[in-house]
Amino acid sequence: MGNSRAHRIDCRFSTQRLTVASWDRDLGDTALRAQLTRDLRALLVPEVLQHLPAPLQCGNGPDAVAAWISDRRAESEVQTVRSSQTGRLLGLLILAPFEEAGEDLVIHIGYLFSAECWGKGFATELVSALVRWCADQPFPVRLIGGVGHGNQASARVLEKAGFAKSKALSDDETDVFELSVA
Repeated sequence: MGNSRAHRIDCRFSTQRLTVASWDRDLGDTALRAQLTRDLRALLVPEVLQHLPAPLQCGNGPDAVAAWISDRRAESEVQTVRSSQTGRLLGLLILAPFEEAGEDLVIHIGYLFSAECWGKGFATELVSALVRWCADQPFPVRLIGGVGHGNQASARVLEKAGFAKSKALSDDETDVFELSVA
């Protein structure tokens, strides 16, 4: 879809229950990186990753999380999603910004939460806050999110945040939703 990788995005925002910030600070500090790696080892389990595409799956073995971090850093901007009250890692927001011909900025989004967070409105809160963050930017943004056909909960999250299904971008395995924010 995207032709070239865009500049880095500094996406930071908070909601009543969530604090979202780049994981770069954690990865740049040895102690924080070790804690984030432990937290990700608990988060990146098959149950949580089941609806995500193959490139976002985490392998097994002692270096699997480190490899997953490296792969995500090479292709996207990753934000930690933490509890505003406790600072505990609840999930991740993955943003892959691209500049496409004739458009300002296109950001492919993905998100995941620990299973204990499911059904509590965290994903809707996160995506709705991301849309508001985009609306505050000095440039138009087009958000795109792909959802596997078996993940109706995620499709509902995107629809609640104002996304509409794109028949042109969807295929037999994935429904693609988009939203232009100016």
